[in-house]
Amino acid sequence: MVSETDKAYAAGLFDGEGTVGISYRMQAAKSKKETYSVKVSIAMIDQDSILWIVSRFGGHYDTTNRTKGGNVIHRWTLHCRKAADFLEIVCPYLKLKRARAEAAIQLARMARRRGAKKGSEGMQPMTDDEIRLQKPLADFIRAANLRSNQKIASYAKWGVN
Repeated sequence: MVSETDKAYAAGLFDGEGTVGISYRMQAAKSKKETYSVKVSIAMIDQDSILWIVSRFGGHYDTTNRTKGGNVIHRWTLHCRKAADFLEIVCPYLKLKRARAEAAIQLARMARRRGAKKGSEGMQPMTDDEIRLQKPLADFIRAANLRSNQKIASYAKWGVN
């Protein structure tokens, strides 16, 4: 069981250093139907914070490139259903990324409701109606991420911290 304090701390880490990512793929080689999946991640140079979040919420831990100063970047990642589970836990505490988190939860839960696992015999392709419901959520998250990145770029330009 995760304490309320831990939920709030995880939300703060995610609000500050986290990302809601959307990926898409074509449903089949001959199909032109996009399906979407959700990924959440936190990347930072503080390894202890990343190891803490892994210990509380599971997920994948790895290291990526180094910063210009030579520090290793530590990254935590969750995909699809597990990403939605995490976002539901921290969503009440989010300030900056709440709308993206809510959209990502809906998007991830659409795939979860289908009940089939990748590679299972019973997995049916998503219907056109199901795909149409996913696209606006994915577009919203992508647009919010773009707006967020532009704000960061404008702050850096003017020297505002």
